[in-house]
Amino acid sequence: MNTNLNQVATIVSKQFNPPRSHIVTGFDLPLRQILYLPHRRLYDGVVEVSTNYKTNYDMTLLVALAFVAICCQGMVKVEKPRGGASPVSLMILILADSGTRKSALVKALFKVVKGVQRDLLDEFEDANRNYTRKHEAWKEIGKALKAKLRKGVIQGNDINDIEIELEAHLANEPDKPLKPKFLYEDITGPGLWKSMLDSVRSVAVVSSEASAGFDKWLQQDLCNFNNANDGEPIDIARAGDGTYEIQATLTFLLMLQPGVFDDFLRKSKSDLRSLGLWARFLVCRPESLAGIRFDNGAEQSSRFLEAIHERGRELLYYSYKVMCGKAKKLEVCFDGDAKQLWLEIYNEIESQQRPGNYFEGMKDNASKMMDIISRVAACIHLFEDYEGDISVDTLISAREICFHSADYFLSQFVHPPEVVSDAIAINNYLNRHYRAFGHRIARKSEVRNGIGIKGLRKAARFDPALFQLKSEGVVKEIYQKNYGRKGTSFIDLSPLLPPYNGMIEGYWEYV
Repeated sequence: MNTNLNQVATIVSKQFNPPRSHIVTGFDLPLRQILYLPHRRLYDGVVEVSTNYKTNYDMTLLVALAFVAICCQGMVKVEKPRGGASPVSLMILILADSGTRKSALVKALFKVVKGVQRDLLDEFEDANRNYTRKHEAWKEIGKALKAKLRKGVIQGNDINDIEIELEAHLANEPDKPLKPKFLYEDITGPGLWKSMLDSVRSVAVVSSEASAGFDKWLQQDLCNFNNANDGEPIDIARAGDGTYEIQATLTFLLMLQPGVFDDFLRKSKSDLRSLGLWARFLVCRPESLAGIRFDNGAEQSSRFLEAIHERGRELLYYSYKVMCGKAKKLEVCFDGDAKQLWLEIYNEIESQQRPGNYFEGMKDNASKMMDIISRVAACIHLFEDYEGDISVDTLISAREICFHSADYFLSQFVHPPEVVSDAIAINNYLNRHYRAFGHRIARKSEVRNGIGIKGLRKAARFDPALFQLKSEGVVKEIYQKNYGRKGTSFIDLSPLLPPYNGMIEGYWEYV
């Protein structure tokens, strides 16, 4: 990393994001990018895929993180500075309209996962045939020992040695190989858990059009869903065969059209947010690029995407060895400086939950934020193949990604007071009809009559909303005196700039 980036890292690490203004952040987010992402393998790959497929950068980054998580989660846990280890699985919610190329994006990044599954399937089938032979032999030996034990009991002989031999034999049952099934699409919760009884226990559920059945799954199987995210055991009932407990790890990439998700939230019989579900998610509701995705005919490179695929392939093969008991599971932790920064970020998040601060309306998301940041940091650290422990630079990147997601979470789940919504609507109107054309001054009456939102033209709603804009420094109000007549009110759209001669004719003053 060059000196400039190190300087940026130092500045960012010391200055926590200030409380966002309702109006500046808004609930109508502009297209933003995570600029501070110096990790070359991930950053270059995301930029290349976003450019080639002409997809929103934010959406591409989160889909890439889901890919990284499924590659890493079977082989590693992250140790947090205050104790406790978490899996590195991620929950990601992307709300994007049809035509934003969600399916193409998933196909491009996740095809290597399907390729590894196919490659490992041949190895699995050989191992499964060998297991079947060994297990049959194991059962026959068990039958013979049981028969020997039964005969000894009937004849009144000493059976102590036979019992010891049978106990050792039962404890030496051959391990059944796990089917290399890492990726599931459009599957129900019960179907997923039952499939995992015979397959690897670290999986991803990915769907680019997950509009059918996900609501029932989340509402009816919430306990297992949360346990899988936390790395806790899951109880699975198999018909006629009792209940099994498995240790599962789940990455969930849920990609929905915004209208489908909004309808689900309205119709949902249970408040999944209050039950802690959505707080676990990294959220993105990107702007559509439809209409500006022009192709200049330039040759497209895929070398950075290939580098991502190659690293993902390495990690998946190692993860499968870990899950089959042939390799040791890793555990990563933060280095000394990163631990100190981790605590500073934690304390800042806590302070931002006070009334009037950024996390006031999303304390649920704030409570999970450090865990999510730790997971993202561990994923980046392992995927980039960094040596040693997680560094400050990596932690900063993870924090920036997660806080950017928090902006989307705020816009999706935290509904502002009416006065704030009205202020945002007025500001958006000023952006479209005045600032976009270089105008600094707008007549207040023209803005009020032209805004076109029912009820907002009335002074009882318009004036408090304008006052909200003024209080946040977005605009200033100007009163022009007309002697002998009623004065005229104007709005200064650039209050930080100094006034100039002739800005408004006659005598006027800020009010």
